[in-house]
Amino acid sequence: MIEEGYSKVSALTPNKVTETKSWEMLMEEYLPDELLNKVALEGLNATQIKTSFTEPDKKVPDYGVRQRYLETILKMKGKLVEKSENKQTGEITIKVISEKYGESDSASNPELPESTTDL
Repeated sequence: MIEEGYSKVSALTPNKVTETKSWEMLMEEYLPDELLNKVALEGLNATQIKTSFTEPDKKVPDYGVRQRYLETILKMKGKLVEKSENKQTGEITIKVISEKYGESDSASNPELPESTTDL
């Protein structure tokens, strides 16, 4: 932050900047929710091409990329609590995810899991 012109005090306590109304306005202007949703859905449906000398190329799910996107989304929505943030047990806790991606949506989008127990 110092390289960008912020004071040493601001650099040591970035939440004084990131928890302001003007920061929220900047985030909404440059990273609107619609864009974040679009990119998140692309990441949750990430695929990779598996090549072989003996078989045709296959498009398969890229579970590593999907997991990183899911973790990032859960953190952004405040639904994933890291070990360092969970002082009581020292374990990772995931809050309940909304029912938005229940069975009805998974039938129309086979890339989405059948239930949250598959995650």
